[in-house]
Amino acid sequence: MSTLYEDLCALAPRAKKELLKKLAKAAPDTLPMYGINTALREAHFWAQAAHESGGFKFMFEIWGPTDVQKRYEGRKDLGNTEPGDGFRYRGRGIFQLTGRANYKKYGELLSLDLVGNPDLAADPEIALRIACEYWRARKINACADIDDIVAVTKKINGGTNGIADRRACLIVAKKMWADNYESDMVPVPAKQEKSMTDSKQGMGAVAVGALGSVGAVKEVVGQVQEANDLFGTVMSLVGNTQFLMMAAIVLIGGAIWFWRKKHLEEYGV
Repeated sequence: MSTLYEDLCALAPRAKKELLKKLAKAAPDTLPMYGINTALREAHFWAQAAHESGGFKFMFEIWGPTDVQKRYEGRKDLGNTEPGDGFRYRGRGIFQLTGRANYKKYGELLSLDLVGNPDLAADPEIALRIACEYWRARKINACADIDDIVAVTKKINGGTNGIADRRACLIVAKKMWADNYESDMVPVPAKQEKSMTDSKQGMGAVAVGALGSVGAVKEVVGQVQEANDLFGTVMSLVGNTQFLMMAAIVLIGGAIWFWRKKHLEEYGV
């Protein structure tokens, strides 16, 4: 069985290996404290962390500043009340903690001066604890338990930015944490699927489906017949000289009208 470090390497092959080692060392003691104690919960947690940190390569938000980052300055919802707060409290850690208010909140929860020393949020062990605190505060385990990646993403991101990459990360994470689970945590139980013929409802559905198929075949046959009739009508018109002359006149008139319209727009006459 693989180690947590090896699983993280598989999830993010281009990650900074030293960072993964530190996260793997801290995680077994930290995650259970926050109820992240099943394969499915871990899979969702690490998938989101992998996306937010750019595959565990960036513990600091890449700064441009972009137009979005410029708007960090003075944002009351982030608590950025002082000049320079936008950059000072930019994203850090595996969940990219952002904004003075959040640095203050999670610093108090962990008894750390994150406001005075925001770079602490990029320390792997502290970043992991901040992410877990956020996960618990937002009650994300409930979303992970029903395997709802959209709900999990909205809790983390506020929207669904990067949902395609998050899905891709989750696919890999599920394989690593569900198929190769090696802790005392409870693994994800396999879903027991009933066949369609195991119940009266299932048999009813099969019967309805069969009747629907017969109806669908009849409808298709009717549509083919209508298409044949329409094709025959079109071909008869094509062979009609008077019809062709009228069609040509309409086309020439349309071309003249279009040219006149463009000429007016361009030259005004």
